[in-house]
Amino acid sequence: MQPIDYCVALAEGRIAPPANLDIATVQDQELAMAFRFHVPQYLSRRAADWKARGFTETLADFAALNARSKFWGDDGRAAFRNWEEVTDPRNPLGGRQGVNERIMLRE
Repeated sequence: MQPIDYCVALAEGRIAPPANLDIATVQDQELAMAFRFHVPQYLSRRAADWKARGFTETLADFAALNARSKFWGDDGRAAFRNWEEVTDPRNPLGGRQGVNERIMLRE
């Protein structure tokens, strides 16, 4: 069977798709820096919720998270310290931008 014939049969449902076929196998995605935005957002909202209930939550940012976290290895510790140092949610200018690529995939 030629590749084009396989694609047609797959599209028409005459061949079952491979078990590992998903969007990640056919579309290379650029990493997004949104994690650096969402973690502090979550931590600050969580601290505010506890404050409204009369408690003081000191885990409110990446610095506190890294100080209080235990890691299996130095690679995990380094990764979270790298996230703490991110100051711009964009990838390097002139390159692909992970955040807007994910937004476009949702539309």
